[in-house]
Amino acid sequence: MQFTPFGASGRLDVILEMRTDDAVTAGPGVAGGGSLASWGPSGAGNCEYGHVPIGLEDEVLARSGADVIAVLEAVDSAELRWNDGTTTSATLAFTARGEGICAQLESDPWSGDGAGALALTGTLGVESEDLRLSASWPIRVTALPEDAGGTISAGADWQYLSNDPTPAPYGVTDLDVEGYEELSLDLSLDYSPNDTGGARLTGMFTVLGFLPAECEPAIEYDEEGNIVGTGGCPGSEQEELIWAEIVSE
Repeated sequence: MQFTPFGASGRLDVILEMRTDDAVTAGPGVAGGGSLASWGPSGAGNCEYGHVPIGLEDEVLARSGADVIAVLEAVDSAELRWNDGTTTSATLAFTARGEGICAQLESDPWSGDGAGALALTGTLGVESEDLRLSASWPIRVTALPEDAGGTISAGADWQYLSNDPTPAPYGVTDLDVEGYEELSLDLSLDYSPNDTGGARLTGMFTVLGFLPAECEPAIEYDEEGNIVGTGGCPGSEQEELIWAEIVSE
């Protein structure tokens, strides 16, 4: 339970524990555990620990969630610079997911983040003129306060973006994915606000492909469950399939 100038908020989480003969596993994601309820302003249950939910128009260090959304919406075009050396123009469209805004009211000694940062989620639509990209990416947005530079950063929101083995979730229309068991999106965007209410966007997206792991020889165990020999999997190998820089004026 939290009491702030923006009202009372909180959530009820359950941590479940699973025990076996040789291990104990506990956490909010184990056996159906997690958040059971939340209360407070819209989006209260979506805030990470250390953040509090606030209203869309509420200001923290002279900046509101509505201000951040306005900057993101104002950046509606950019240039894509593909890894093959070609360039094309693209249209952008940001849409906020609901009205849930989260604010960090105190400095975090662990992450080094200062007070005043705002966080929200949404979707970034990208349509390229060369028709190679038609994407609708779920993203998580963090906006630093003015005294920390005011930069707005965004990355892929994995809660809503699965590792689909097809190019569909990533929007790339000419991607050869044969032989890969999984794909992943690496997305990093920075919006630097200007004096006209907009921002200059710089960033990059990369689609990664994961090859099946080769597990030879197979893992063997003794009667006590200990690994015998040197068998096992080194893990999947990843390759960069395609990437592009994203830059606006």
